[in-house]
Amino acid sequence: MKKLFVPIVSDVLDEMGITGNVFPPDLRPIRPRVKVAGFALTARTERYADFTKVNLEEWIDVMIRMLEAAQPLDVFVVSTGNSIHAASWGELMSNAAQSRGAVAAVTDGAVRDVPRILSMRPSFPVYARAHNPADAKGRLKYVEYNILVECAGIKVNPADIIFGDLDGVACIPSADAVTVIQRSEEKLSKEHQFRRAVRRGVPVSEAFAKYRTF
Repeated sequence: MKKLFVPIVSDVLDEMGITGNVFPPDLRPIRPRVKVAGFALTARTERYADFTKVNLEEWIDVMIRMLEAAQPLDVFVVSTGNSIHAASWGELMSNAAQSRGAVAAVTDGAVRDVPRILSMRPSFPVYARAHNPADAKGRLKYVEYNILVECAGIKVNPADIIFGDLDGVACIPSADAVTVIQRSEEKLSKEHQFRRAVRRGVPVSEAFAKYRTF
């Protein structure tokens, strides 16, 4: 999928009647040069009503088990209910995830430790709604993982394909992944041909009539 682009995949999802699978535009990558493709490893957090003193071992239990469940090419998808009052993702989590072969994280909450995540080599892309230095401890808690979640309004099942670039993020249902990718490759080829044609001076109407893409 490295050759593809999220707008093309978004178009194909629309054409197939799979709508509501593109994350809202306020989920942004922390680095501009980004391309992400992997399998969703989902998680859900809950917010404490007020800042709460917690037992660290109990508070971190689900988070540790979630991180250790990661497989190569997984993308963490963290549902917070769009809560940005504390960071739901950070640098230590990024390193732990990457050590298991995970390739990225997407959260509808906030991220912290951004400079240190940016310094990771190889890079570890993170999409989030905001940056917030406030610790999750005492503010929110990971409660379950590898379940259906709603992240930024998008329903994501474990093993769905998460595909992201600078334009945004799309979720491809696992049952439709092969067809979506094949049709996206076909659309990409037609767009290349259309582009070459109009740059040679072929009228737009003629190029469109021939390649049926725009």
